[in-house]
Amino acid sequence: MNAIETIAVSKMVKKGDADKARELLSVGSYEINTLVRVTGTMNVGEDYEQEFWQIAKPEKVVLALACAVNKTTADKITQEQYERVLSDVDGLVHDISDEQAKRFKKDREDSIKKLRKPCKKQAKGKVTTKLTYEVVGEEVEAPVQTEEKVKA
Repeated sequence: MNAIETIAVSKMVKKGDADKARELLSVGSYEINTLVRVTGTMNVGEDYEQEFWQIAKPEKVVLALACAVNKTTADKITQEQYERVLSDVDGLVHDISDEQAKRFKKDREDSIKKLRKPCKKQAKGKVTTKLTYEVVGEEVEAPVQTEEKVKA
């Protein structure tokens, strides 16, 4: 298949359809011989520059909290101090409701933005399609080999 055909075929499967189809399959190997005709149009947009917010890495946030709590610098923080803050944060995170987190985010939007930094990247143009398909010929055999997964 060429690039156009590859993209067209990939666009034929709607999001979630493959997962639904997988639920219908039994364990095993299948022989497949299907001929599908895909017709329609495909438009490829211009490449563009996209701005997105890159969220600070969690380990950097935890290290910053450990430094603040222990009143020291990242170079001087000990493993014990880091792990103590990490264990405290783990316990605290489970005690914070989604509603509390949303309220905090709304009230502290400027502070939260400091944990992020804007980045720009080149993005490929969007691909839009109007496609239909027809199964021209189909020949699917039952599983030729069944394998059970062994649970450890």
